[in-house]
Amino acid sequence: MAQNRQSSLLGDRDENPLPIGRSSHAAPVSRSGSAPPSTTPCDLPMPSAVIIGAGVGGLALAARLQAAGVDVTVVEKNESSGGRCSLLRRNGWRFDRGPSFYLMPEVFAQTFAELGERVDAWYRLQKCPNSYKALPRGPFTHR
Repeated sequence: MAQNRQSSLLGDRDENPLPIGRSSHAAPVSRSGSAPPSTTPCDLPMPSAVIIGAGVGGLALAARLQAAGVDVTVVEKNESSGGRCSLLRRNGWRFDRGPSFYLMPEVFAQTFAELGERVDAWYRLQKCPNSYKALPRGPFTHR
C-alpha cells in the first residue's frame, strides 16, 4: 500500500489528515492508524510571520497580520522604516527617497480604516509642481 504524503505551509507531513474514502468529518488518522490526541485552539501555537522590509507594503502587511492575532517580526536593512517614504541624510543634505507618485489613494485610506485610523490624522498631501525634468541623453539633447 503506497503511503500518502501531504505538503503544507508548515512543510511535508507524513500523515494524511483526510484519508481517501473518509468524509471531511472524520478524525485525522496517522500512518499507524491511530487518531492523534485532540487539540483545542488553546493548545495550538500562536501563528507567527517574519516580514522582510519595513516599507509601506511591509508595514501594512505587518499591521494587518498583527490585528488578526499573528505574532509579527519586521526586519529592515536600513536604519529607519518607511522605504520610499523616508529621508536619506548625508553631509547635512536631505534627500527624499520618494514617493514620486501617490498612486491608489483609496487603498491607503482603506488600509488605514481597517486598522482603525484615518489617513489625515497621519499625513497631509500637498500637490507639488513638477519637481524634475527627464531629458534624453545623446546627440539630440537640447540645453
